[in-house]
Amino acid sequence: MRPQHDIQLLRTIDLNLVVALAALLRTQGVTRAADQLDVSQPAMSRMLERLRAQFGDPLLVRVGNDMALTPRARALLPTLDTLLARMSGLLFDAGIFDPAHSNRHFVIGCNDYLQLTFAAPLLRRLRSIAPHVRLDLRPVTVIGDDTELADGTVDLKLGTANPARDLVRTHYLYSDMFVCLMRRRGDGRTAPIGLETFCATPQLSVSPSGQGLLSQMVDAQIAHLGGRRNVVATVSSFLSAPAVIADTDLICAMPGRMAHLLNLPPGLEIVTMGFEPPRLDVLMYWHNVAQHDPGSRWLREQVVACAHTFSLPNA
Repeated sequence: MRPQHDIQLLRTIDLNLVVALAALLRTQGVTRAADQLDVSQPAMSRMLERLRAQFGDPLLVRVGNDMALTPRARALLPTLDTLLARMSGLLFDAGIFDPAHSNRHFVIGCNDYLQLTFAAPLLRRLRSIAPHVRLDLRPVTVIGDDTELADGTVDLKLGTANPARDLVRTHYLYSDMFVCLMRRRGDGRTAPIGLETFCATPQLSVSPSGQGLLSQMVDAQIAHLGGRRNVVATVSSFLSAPAVIADTDLICAMPGRMAHLLNLPPGLEIVTMGFEPPRLDVLMYWHNVAQHDPGSRWLREQVVACAHTFSLPNA
């Protein structure tokens, strides 16, 4: 049913009857329902008659000296309880978010690098203080598309590109420096890789979004230093990079935090760059419509708290 159609139907109904219906069905009596709502018995009787006409059902029938619910009335009770709870929450609890008791479902959009970075610490934190909350981390399909943020499909996104759009708010989380993942050198060297060697060695590039944003960051920094990478292959996930590097002569530039969190196969090493490495700034961004939502604000606070604990190990 279309929302506009719903409004046209509901405008013809006195919503006070919903409260009266709940009182009548729960107390199973006109007098008791009238006392509960502090109205006269004749007024409650009139509301019962209107409800009977609305539902086309007696709702309450006399059995001896008592009143009993009809099958239709019994079927209405669960839906009625849910409706009243939601109406109460809508009208009176809109400014409250209780993480200890909330069962809200949050969705964060981010690539595999940021999923690997945030999933464990964020879930560990949420399981401790919000055990009933559900969290989904899913890939960002289209960079720059705010539709999912605007309609609430995604609560917030984590990324490396500043949206710089009027209706999107951002918050800086942390910075990461690129390192080089490569096969362990036979001479046992652990020295940083120089710019000339880095540019001359065939490379694997990683583009989680398919738009090459991370590659552009690396290429821009290398070009600034007077070099140019020799990229011969591209994959869409950092998680596949170690297997490729372990079985080829390629090297791969990747964010340092990602490299240290990966479960690397034997024979690989993380090498720092012997020149000013590309820097990656990680941001959190959300739509203006979620700015004052208590639950969304709480989620952003948890992400920021996690980011404050990050420290990149030395390679």
